[in-house]
Amino acid sequence: MPTVKISKRDKNGFYWYSTTNKNGKRVRLKSRVNESKSEFALRCEEMEIAHESIQSSGQTYAELYSLWINNYIKKYCSKGDLSACEFIYNKYLKYKIAVIEVAAIKKSDIYSIVNKAIDNKTPMSTVRKIVSTISRPITWSNSELDTEYNNPAYGIAIYSKTRIRHMEKNGAIQPRKRVLSKEVLSVIFNDFKNTKYESFFHLLLLTGMRPSELVALSKNNIVGDFIKVRIAATERDGVGPLKNQSSQRSIKKTEEISYWLNRQLDIAPQNSPWLFASPTTMMPSLNVYRLALAKLCRKRNIQASPYDFRHTFGTIASVYIQPSVLKHIMGHSSFKTTSKYYITLDNETIEPVSQSLSDLSQSLNTWQNQA
Repeated sequence: MPTVKISKRDKNGFYWYSTTNKNGKRVRLKSRVNESKSEFALRCEEMEIAHESIQSSGQTYAELYSLWINNYIKKYCSKGDLSACEFIYNKYLKYKIAVIEVAAIKKSDIYSIVNKAIDNKTPMSTVRKIVSTISRPITWSNSELDTEYNNPAYGIAIYSKTRIRHMEKNGAIQPRKRVLSKEVLSVIFNDFKNTKYESFFHLLLLTGMRPSELVALSKNNIVGDFIKVRIAATERDGVGPLKNQSSQRSIKKTEEISYWLNRQLDIAPQNSPWLFASPTTMMPSLNVYRLALAKLCRKRNIQASPYDFRHTFGTIASVYIQPSVLKHIMGHSSFKTTSKYYITLDNETIEPVSQSLSDLSQSLNTWQNQA
C-alpha cells in the first residue's frame, strides 16, 4: 500500500493521491475512469517505487530507460511494443547514449544515430522508432516522475512514407526509383561475381521473393521442381512463420533458378539446414547481404536495396503474367497491393503475352545479361 493515504472521491468521482518525491517536489496522481480504489492504490505504490529510483542528478539514459521499461512498458504496453523497444535499444542506443546523462543528451547525438542508420539503408519505420525510443522515456519521466528534462528528440523530423510520397508528387524531392536499371544491375552483379553474395541477389531477381523469405530458405524447402516459401528471417524477430497465409506459396524452379540454387548449395555450410547460413552463427542473417549491398552502393555511387530486386521482378513480370497469377507469385494477401506497386504500365498498350514462368525467368536472365 502507498505510504500516504488516498483522498476520498472528488465531486467528479476521482481519487487523488499526493506525495513528495526524492527531489523534494510535490507529485499528484489522479485515478482513471472506472479505476477502482485498489487498482489506483497499486498504481500509487508503483509510482512511489519509481520515484525512489530517481537520482537528483547524473541519471544516465540507461538508468532512465530501465525505469521506464519496468514501470511502464512491461505493465501497460503490448509485448510487441516491448520487443520493439528492446530491439531498438540493444541495436542502436545501448553503445551510443546509454552512459550519457539524460540532461546531457543533445540533438546532435540523436542525429548521429539516425544518420548512420539511414546510411545503412535502415527502414524509415525503424528510424522513427529510434527517435521515439529516446523520446518516450524522457516524456514519461517528466509526466509521471515530475522531472524537468529537456527532450532533445522534439523537433526531429522523420518523414512518413505518406509524407514522402506527397513531397515527391509536389516535386519537393525526387522520387527514388525502386525498379533497378540494367546499368545498376550490371554494376551489382559484376562486383558480386564469384562472391558469397552472388547467388542471393540473382535469386532475388529471378524469384521475386522477399529478402527475408529467401534468406530463411531451408534446404528442406527445396522439394523437387518447387521452392516452398514457408518462413522468414528478420534481424528483430529472427526466424519465424510468415505474416499471413497468402505468403505461403510454392515457386516453380526454372533452369536459371536451379543453377543459382545449386551454386549456393555448393558453398552453404554442410552442418546447417539453412541455405544462406552465416558461417559463424550457422543461422540465416539478412543483415549480411543488406550491409554488403549498402557498402557497394556507397562505393559505386548508386542506389539499391535488397527489396528493389523484388520490385524489379514484379514490374517486369506484370508485362508477362496475369495480375491474379502475379498476386499469388508475389505472396500478396490483397490484389490492391499488386496493382499499386507492380502493375505500373498501361495494359492497353501492351499486347497480352502468355508465357510460362520458365520463359519469364529466361527473359529476366537475358535482360540482366544485356546490361
